Amino acid sequence: METTSSIPTPTALERLFAYNADEYFIQIFDHLAAADLYRVVLTCKKFYRCGVRALYSHVVFKDRRIFHDSLRFWDNPPVPGLISAPTTLTIVAPIYDTPDHVINFPHLGVIFHAAEEASLDEDMVIKTFCLAFRFTSLSGLRFISCPMIDTQSLSLVLLGFPNLRQLVIRNCTFCEPVTPHATGYAAIQSLPITSLILVGNRSLRGNPNRTHAANLELTTAPCIRALSISWVHSIAPFYVADLIHNDSVFSPRLEELYIGVGPLLDEEESGNERAIQLNTMMKDKLVRFLRKVGANLHTLRVDGLTATPWSQIGLLLLGSPDLPRLHSFSGPATLAACLRYRECRISDNMNTQQAGSLFVSMPSDIIMLEIRLVEWDVEILHAVTQTFRRLQTLTVMYAKGHPDDYTYLSMPMQFFDSQTCPDLKSLSIFCSNTDEPPPGIPSPTNMRAWNKRCRTLTRVQWEKRKAMSRIDDEWYSHKSGT
Repeated sequence: METTSSIPTPTALERLFAYNADEYFIQIFDHLAAADLYRVVLTCKKFYRCGVRALYSHVVFKDRRIFHDSLRFWDNPPVPGLISAPTTLTIVAPIYDTPDHVINFPHLGVIFHAAEEASLDEDMVIKTFCLAFRFTSLSGLRFISCPMIDTQSLSLVLLGFPNLRQLVIRNCTFCEPVTPHATGYAAIQSLPITSLILVGNRSLRGNPNRTHAANLELTTAPCIRALSISWVHSIAPFYVADLIHNDSVFSPRLEELYIGVGPLLDEEESGNERAIQLNTMMKDKLVRFLRKVGANLHTLRVDGLTATPWSQIGLLLLGSPDLPRLHSFSGPATLAACLRYRECRISDNMNTQQAGSLFVSMPSDIIMLEIRLVEWDVEILHAVTQTFRRLQTLTVMYAKGHPDDYTYLSMPMQFFDSQTCPDLKSLSIFCSNTDEPPPGIPSPTNMRAWNKRCRTLTRVQWEKRKAMSRIDDEWYSHKSGT
């Protein structure tokens, strides 16, 4: 007599839950976008328990009303211990909006007019930091387009975040008077931050040629390894420490540096010696600063040096031994021609002749190259493969035109075989101005012809938003993050 078991067979989902610990799902959820994660945590209680911490790991306040509602939420969070989930906090200007048009600060001896200077709602500032102090795992703090308290007070407040490692202050106005250059400045020795972005900020109005913004003193924190700064006429004297009263200013551990260079004064239009002097000062001091902090510099990115008056800066750096550990460089051709590195990203749009002239001055043993062309020209592949034989990654972006069918078919034989590029692993050649695929591009099926010629090649990109990867001898298409 046949009998049937009364014990139900577990479903695949039940087996998934039974055989995998919560930590397994937590690791997966950490890689989901916020919108996808929000839908996942509504699926079931287990996913909610595993994903809610990741959902609140990055807190952003962009609205004053939502900020006040969140205060009540964090007073009584739905999950025990959720207060330790946020790792980054971002504050954007609207939460500091105030209806008052004039605010008096007796302790500074000044009055702020909202029409001219940023108005600071002190009550909101206090509430913001009080909430931030409760996030015990906070490692990143970001202020975007906000009125800020004075630098000295801010540096003291930041000591209340023992785990803080990244500080971002972008396009903010510090409510403090500027500091005369003649008084020098003091290095801030107590902040534990390792990454600082201080870009596009200002203090109260003053003569930019004789003063510096006190917020720049944040860059002297001794633990900084990654630094992003603006470079304009009023800032340059500070960074070269012409009038510093300290022996050691910038972190000796600095490994990554991003510099956004401001525009030069128009010397022809101005027609005065003052403009020429200021422009020369900006260039000279930038070179001095790079030499000063370059001993351990691993990554350098410079934006804004595409203007013609900056072309002389390469001559000042030529042969400089002060960046001995530089590995990755991103910036204009004028600097790429005079530094040594292993990875290079050129920000200028060039034609093939300009690129060929630049390659002669670059290190021949680089392993990564990214260039931008005004118009596609197959001769660029001749120039690259004849100059750089150790390339592992090559990216060529062009603004117009495209390779023809013959070029696609002949690439593995003419340019990228095991003799010319024996180490090439990733090849990207695509138009940067459109998502439309060029005609005649190889499909995953006929990409197999590349396998014998380019045995190390595992990734190819012919389109802006799509790439192909090789697994064993088969090629598969997927979306690209370019």
